Amino acid sequence: MLRSEENFFAWPPNAAVLCWQGCRCTSDLLNRHWLDAKHLSWHEPELVAQHLDESMPATLPLRSLPGYHADMEQADTLHNLWLGPAKDTLGSLFLDVVQFHPQFTGLSWEDGLQALCLRLHDWLSEASLDRSCIDELSLSKLSVDALRFDFPQAFSKAWSNRVGLAFVAAFLRDTQVDELKVPATCAWAVTQVGITMDRAGVWFSEAEAAQMVQCGLLYVQSHVWLAREALLAARARYKVRPRLHSFLCEVGVSEN
Repeated sequence: MLRSEENFFAWPPNAAVLCWQGCRCTSDLLNRHWLDAKHLSWHEPELVAQHLDESMPATLPLRSLPGYHADMEQADTLHNLWLGPAKDTLGSLFLDVVQFHPQFTGLSWEDGLQALCLRLHDWLSEASLDRSCIDELSLSKLSVDALRFDFPQAFSKAWSNRVGLAFVAAFLRDTQVDELKVPATCAWAVTQVGITMDRAGVWFSEAEAAQMVQCGLLYVQSHVWLAREALLAARARYKVRPRLHSFLCEVGVSEN
């Protein structure tokens, strides 16, 4: 998100931009900036260029190509989404389903997660998907030791996160539970992002780009809304990391 050529050339003094010119998070620095970046210096172009140059191994074959620069490297959706914010989203969704869905009322966290895993495996079988991609659900599997303090994270494999989010979207499709309506929307939106990218060719069509923007924004907005509600309720859910910002900027690129 810091590698847009538009910013490295003609960066005005005291510019109210931390990312790139289309960034939705920093277009109005006074009112809706990202607080962790407002007073830092790592967004200054000369420092970013220096860091990129130092972080690229001198032995990298690409560095020997005429005209190569680290700015040509772009963040990929695998790490910006499926192994980034989607991993946080899915972990929190699993816990919200167990906490609020009536099918799991009265169960402990571990029993609820095991019961949810059984329904997940049934869904995987119906969809002709390998059940081993998510073999179990437990607090430890979601990296939770203390429920009050540990933000849940899902899996280290992108495909498992994609499959888990698609399951939650299907499981909550007709939910009437108020606490699960926004989680259902969040899971549906990010699943649609994956489906849109799978169906697209090398370039998005106008319709695909519009779908990507609409669902991408809806996913980010719902995740951030859920993070805010969880914070107000003192629940460790829906952690917001820099990669969510980076994905939001990718959505902005699709729009433009």
